[in-house]
Amino acid sequence: MACQAKASSLLVLSNGGANQTTTQLLLALGTYIGRVMPYEVRPRGLPSGRVAKLVSALRSEIGNVAALFRHAMVLSHSAAAFSLPTLLAAKLTGRPIILVIWDIYPESLGWASRHRLLSWCLSKLENAAYALSDLVLVNSEDYLQHVRRKGAGNVRVVPMWTVEEPRPALGQPRRPSDPLRLAWAGQINPLRDLPSTVRQVLDSCRGEVELHLFTSSDIPPALVQLAQAEGRLTLKERGFLPLEKLYSELGRLDFGLVSIDPRFDMPFFPSKTMSYLLAGIPVLFEGPRTPALDRLFDADGIGLRVDEVTEERLSALHQAFPERRRRYLERVETEVADFAANLPRLLNRH
Repeated sequence: MACQAKASSLLVLSNGGANQTTTQLLLALGTYIGRVMPYEVRPRGLPSGRVAKLVSALRSEIGNVAALFRHAMVLSHSAAAFSLPTLLAAKLTGRPIILVIWDIYPESLGWASRHRLLSWCLSKLENAAYALSDLVLVNSEDYLQHVRRKGAGNVRVVPMWTVEEPRPALGQPRRPSDPLRLAWAGQINPLRDLPSTVRQVLDSCRGEVELHLFTSSDIPPALVQLAQAEGRLTLKERGFLPLEKLYSELGRLDFGLVSIDPRFDMPFFPSKTMSYLLAGIPVLFEGPRTPALDRLFDADGIGLRVDEVTEERLSALHQAFPERRRRYLERVETEVADFAANLPRLLNRH
């Protein structure tokens, strides 16, 4: 009986708390994998305070290693270094290891060049996790050279999936005289370059702009100054909301804003893009070009780059969005379900 359970179950490790997007994404992936085998998702919520975080992390990792022996294989995600003890235990006991890579650590961290010793240590630990892995999952082709350089061998491209059933996308026409109501959901930091992106939006639109900020981050002074200087821009601080409430509030707005500093030269796929799609609103994006986002905007047509914004294009996108989103989500559903169904074969388990 124990051998049968071991041969057909997956342990999923999350570095996020139970209500964070990372854990919700892994829970959603588990529903696909659950069609093939049982699974268990273990979140890692950390309290405030350095000592408390360290104690909690150690306790969590001990629990993860213990849980490993109830399962046949383990899945972790970037930064995989935080799960290295469990991954080592998996390798020593012959259990396959799957990594989901959303960010390339430590290179994608803004502080990496300023903390060379810490960056070097994290890089070595992260590379060790790549070397231990049997299968690495990435969101698009632009990740491939980076993860292979870090030691990944068996790599599979799987598109970013959704965390729950999508909300209705109304696609109601927006009059040019109405304020453009934009949502920003998630952290605000220098990598996002949000003030510059909002400046570009104002330059592209003739009317008023409302920016609804769903975040626990401090509002950048440059953004506040822009609102004070521009009578057309209104900032509405909405704070951090649980996902259920967030999706409901997002659906009342016109577009979701995603911004990455154009100088950022690492692969990425902002998970908030999928949050906006689930909530039923199209995406406005400013940042570097990537294969996944090029496909999202050019082929799937569910968003616009900020430098392409005109009143006419905004109106056309809003009306066409419901059908375009339906086709896009159907394609993602098919591709992720196909991956899950073939997971045993991808791991060479027959």
